[in-house]
Amino acid sequence: MAEPARTPGLVRVIPTRSTPSANLLRACAPFALAVEQSRARPGRELINRAARALLYRSKPGTIALITGPSGCGKSSILRALARLTPCTRAPASIPAHLAARAVVDVLSGPLEARLSALSRAGLADAALLARTPPELSEGERNRLLLAFTLARARRGRLILIDEFTSPLDRATARSIALTLSRWARRTKLKLVIASPHSDLLESLNPDALLEPALDASRVRLRWRQGATLGDITLVDP
Repeated sequence: MAEPARTPGLVRVIPTRSTPSANLLRACAPFALAVEQSRARPGRELINRAARALLYRSKPGTIALITGPSGCGKSSILRALARLTPCTRAPASIPAHLAARAVVDVLSGPLEARLSALSRAGLADAALLARTPPELSEGERNRLLLAFTLARARRGRLILIDEFTSPLDRATARSIALTLSRWARRTKLKLVIASPHSDLLESLNPDALLEPALDASRVRLRWRQGATLGDITLVDP
């Protein structure tokens, strides 16, 4: 594995599957970024153990955050969870057959329930209700997707969301994360969210934090026990 670039004030390591070139290292250095080569992927047994450990602690009204750089196994853990238990997976976009409908008609159920879901997702402006999803801003579409996903979820059922708020600016992402956290606890939903952005930690205030290692040999799981955090590390056998 290539040595990371030694940059004063280093704030982030970027993984790459190829050998970092001199140009890549020089381009990243001014931004306090290091580049680390990583060809490993988490083994199936480690992924399954992490999923089972997380599932065991997922109760109604709890939130789990899986965070780490690209390629560390976040999506693999979500897929393992989907194999282990019935769940609702958030789509990457509003289904095509609903894209031409007004926002208020994208969701199903009684009108009062639709308006409540949209309001909780930050889409309370009545002027937005007549727009179609393509007419919304990127942030508004992500809020609509959040309302669409959670409105379909059954109480106590596991909900999996991958690449949560990844395309959004960080202020909008944190705002949506805070909305989601409050909603999940109020409605007793079980959420497992995967994101490369650790800045969502404060807004989500998760009950469990799962951090796969870049070298794919271990997964760190921390879970809330009253006012403290328990801590275990799962190691690839």
